[in-house]
Amino acid sequence: IKTDNQYSNYVLIGRDKTIGYNFSSSNIYRVDLKKGTYRKLSDYCKKAVLPEKDRTFSQYINPNGTLLYIGSSNELYLYDTEKNLFFKANIQGYSGGNIIFDITEDDKGYIYLSTNNGISIIDKLNEQHHLLNGVVVKRIIFNKKRNLIACTNEGLFILDSNYHIIKRYSHNPLSSTSTSTNAIVDITEIINDKYFVCGDIDEFVQLFDLQSGKFSNFSDKDEYGLSTRLASCIIEDNHKNIWYGSTEDGVNIINLKSGKVRHYRYCSWDKNSLPDNNINCMKMDSGKNIWIGTCSGLYLVKNKDIPSFNNIPNTMEILLKESDKEAYYKFNTESIGKRITEFSSKNIMGIEEDSKGRLWITTSSGIFCYNVEENIIISLPQRMGFSSNNWVKNSSAKLSNGSLI
Repeated sequence: IKTDNQYSNYVLIGRDKTIGYNFSSSNIYRVDLKKGTYRKLSDYCKKAVLPEKDRTFSQYINPNGTLLYIGSSNELYLYDTEKNLFFKANIQGYSGGNIIFDITEDDKGYIYLSTNNGISIIDKLNEQHHLLNGVVVKRIIFNKKRNLIACTNEGLFILDSNYHIIKRYSHNPLSSTSTSTNAIVDITEIINDKYFVCGDIDEFVQLFDLQSGKFSNFSDKDEYGLSTRLASCIIEDNHKNIWYGSTEDGVNIINLKSGKVRHYRYCSWDKNSLPDNNINCMKMDSGKNIWIGTCSGLYLVKNKDIPSFNNIPNTMEILLKESDKEAYYKFNTESIGKRITEFSSKNIMGIEEDSKGRLWITTSSGIFCYNVEENIIISLPQRMGFSSNNWVKNSSAKLSNGSLI
């Protein structure tokens, strides 16, 4: 069915199963599935027009398919599909917000409005309860225990059937298994009241384990894809893996034989993770160790710690096997190297190794000679003849005669 180039959301089916309803940000549409037509609802009901500055956020149709709810940026509207009547809802005692992000219904027939001021529970256009006052609620669902799960700007809330808050899950920068942000906008159940997929305001997708209360990013466990297209530097290691440094999302290690990819990035809770996700340069030394220069310091991955690609776990298989659950979180959060504290917070621009195994490291604040074996660092001052202390990224080389440029 052609939609006249309109951005189209899902279609809600009416009572007779041949007529559906759909919306874009500014219009409501009537879809005739039998005739294959897609037209504005106002073509059939002249009053079905939102004010010019109003924006449609949500729709819900009751189980009988006779009453369509339209949540907008200013009001709740109703459309009686049998009587062809469109009108503004006048909710008695209403204390929810004017922006209605989501609409759903429980098994008692109560309507739940997710708004910019909590959750309003209404019955026959009378507000019965108002929950989470002052909280922006984007979406709610019910689990099999009839607990209410609310996606909000302050994290994920779990409420019991009496509307008491059982648990609130919020972002903890020191935890590897907390939600990535407090601003959660969507949630969907995927496995038997145990696992849910959450979406946040930054469009990250996380898996939520309701039993353990743990979150983990799906993007971290994508075995076959690069985490970003913004490459900054590329090298090959001693195991024929490709190290792909990026400007925004750390390092991807690619195994060409299997086609699998492992992702490593900065984690606020892990002092052994990369110092920063902006990678400037990488270098494999004579000992086959990998040195990574970031905008916030130097990182070392020893040859013996370069990860294997033989047993990368399959995400869903691990989740379905309770005994392997901890392996899932370990794979999601493990680090493979260490930060070099002597170069903490330095913007590393280039790394070269001389014939004696010393590293020559250029930064945005000078050049250093690093004797790794003896852990001695010598800073070379600008007065030695350098035109500047601000060295250019990835602009060094070792010549065949051992000289460094």
